[in-house]
Amino acid sequence: MASLAADIPETAEPKPLSPAWRSALIRLGIAWVAILAAFARDALDMVAIWWDSSTFNHILLIPFILGWLVMQRTQELKRITPALWWPGLLVMAAASGGWVLGEAAGVAL
Repeated sequence: MASLAADIPETAEPKPLSPAWRSALIRLGIAWVAILAAFARDALDMVAIWWDSSTFNHILLIPFILGWLVMQRTQELKRITPALWWPGLLVMAAASGGWVLGEAAGVAL
């Protein structure tokens, strides 16, 4: 399997972040803030478990791994135009609704 990095010439000038990416990242940040605001108590409980439990504390490495992967593939990612995927929004809405129903019922789903 060939690497996408092989398609990028060594002398290629780095492109600035496109308006499409900037807009997509802003919308993603707003969505994260909204989700964390809606489920703040649960998010804090999860972080407490991740921090205190040796079984789950490896999850704290995930943001650093994601950052490393993005840095490693920045040029390839800049060539992609981000787009909204409506089925993903429906899945997230259903999952959030299930979470709210579980909270209301006092059930840890």
